[in-house]
Amino acid sequence: MLGAVKTEFRKFGEVLSKTRSQLEAVTRSIESAETRTRQMSKKLRDVEALPRASRWPTCSGMNAKNLQNAKNPARVCLSLQQGRPA
Repeated sequence: MLGAVKTEFRKFGEVLSKTRSQLEAVTRSIESAETRTRQMSKKLRDVEALPRASRWPTCSGMNAKNLQNAKNPARVCLSLQQGRPA
């Protein structure tokens, strides 16, 4: 009886040790994610607001059908802005 208890206690210790290792790995992963979050926050603080949409060139010649059929919608839009046929 005592031998069986000792065996089970040893197995429990092994499972507990494995669980500790897994928790340490998770903790490192969370710490890494927190570091990345802080780094991104620092970068975002330096970003200026984007220009208003009205300052961006428009592509009035593009419609949904043209956009779906175009292999390169940006090139088609640029051509239309420059007065060339798409």
